[in-house]
Amino acid sequence: MTTVHLQTQAPVISDPVHGSCMAEEWTTLVDRLARRLREAGAAPGGRVLLRLPSDLRLAAALTALRRLEVTVVPVSGVAPQAVVERIARETGVKLILADINWQSGCEPVFLPPPPAGANELAEPEGHEPPTVILYTSGTTGAPRGVMLGAGALAYQAEATAAVLGYGPGDKLYLPIPLWHSYGLSVMLAAFASGAALSLTSLQAPDRMAAHLLEHGCTSVDAVPAVYASLCTYLQREPQAARVLARTVRIWGVGGDKTAESLVRQFSMLVGRPLLDGYGLTECGPNVAIATPETWQPGTVGLPLPGTEVELRKVSGSEPAELFVRSPSVMQGYWGRPAETASVLTEDGWLRTGDLAEIDDRGRLRILGRRSGLIITAGANVAPAEVRDALLRLPQVREAEVLGLPHPRRGAVVTAFVATAGAAPPAGLLRRQLHGLVEPHKVPRRIIFVEQLPRNPNGKVDTARLLLLAGSPEVKS
Repeated sequence: MTTVHLQTQAPVISDPVHGSCMAEEWTTLVDRLARRLREAGAAPGGRVLLRLPSDLRLAAALTALRRLEVTVVPVSGVAPQAVVERIARETGVKLILADINWQSGCEPVFLPPPPAGANELAEPEGHEPPTVILYTSGTTGAPRGVMLGAGALAYQAEATAAVLGYGPGDKLYLPIPLWHSYGLSVMLAAFASGAALSLTSLQAPDRMAAHLLEHGCTSVDAVPAVYASLCTYLQREPQAARVLARTVRIWGVGGDKTAESLVRQFSMLVGRPLLDGYGLTECGPNVAIATPETWQPGTVGLPLPGTEVELRKVSGSEPAELFVRSPSVMQGYWGRPAETASVLTEDGWLRTGDLAEIDDRGRLRILGRRSGLIITAGANVAPAEVRDALLRLPQVREAEVLGLPHPRRGAVVTAFVATAGAAPPAGLLRRQLHGLVEPHKVPRRIIFVEQLPRNPNGKVDTARLLLLAGSPEVKS
């Protein structure tokens, strides 16, 4: 990982629990932690699993282990023990770091690793040991460990910082966990550019606005759900919107599909664009980033310098699929050569599984997941298109669209909707949608929820929605 720029006189990193660290203090703490980890057995080429809260402790552990040339396997600080044990066995880690006594000289606290089991995967060959193994969210199956090398992370840090113009005068507000590829990339970009980093957990919108002003943040990265809540608050507090427009120059959104209606609403309230991007863990993650100069609602910006994209027709009935070749494309999935070969070509192109378009200025537009395409009675339905149409209705606050199995139609388009007030009749929403999408795309079933369930990354938890759909008590 890239080292901190020591010339900055501002705090380089902070969180609400441990306060702020100046650059020299941060380096001293990381050096001390690295010594403790080396004494505990962390050695070059080895692997250490981190189950830490996303604050200074995780940031320091990630940096210290990189200095020791140890492969890091970060997981959520609240990951269930069964998940920790499964990932530890798969990756063959010898150390599990569960806490750091920050006030007691950065003393690490370890959990005993599970005994080797039948599900331990063979260490891949043919490349240098990965710097990190990031487990994907597993929305289409069991989570897989994405291997990213030192060069991939360095490229991501430098390219992201350059595109967004980060420098020592910036302070980045980050409520996204560092064990997620999005959060990790922001941390690395801050360290590469000398920008300060303000780590925080998800905050209520009023506290978020106060934090941004109090700490002088100039850039924000958050998931769409955070911005949806912030928009609701700023509608009631227009003065806060005006002040934030003067202080924050970069509003970045990612980690999930962002509805065009949210992008337009936020940009109208704040007077600055909500800058969508596109990435996936297998790319380290950033593929494209919008800037104030390239921003266009509905697009996710231009590819990073040095990143190639191609659109390839996989099926004649679908839009083209996006392929990416980049210095930050993964080495592969840990211990899963067949799955690696299914998405990574011999000449370095990654098959993303996303359907996309490229406009006349080279900006990407993501149309949805190829694997998420709903085929109902022989007709194709892109869930993102139906979701965006729902979000244009004034009664709808949140929406998600899935295809649920149906004995005759193959799948039935199903919408999960959280409304701004009392739920209207489902028939009314369907009639309104008939003016926005083709008839076969109108959901045959609408399930009303108070709010969409989300996982720790801020993404909609589709597994919980599927369980909800089978409950006899749901209102639809």
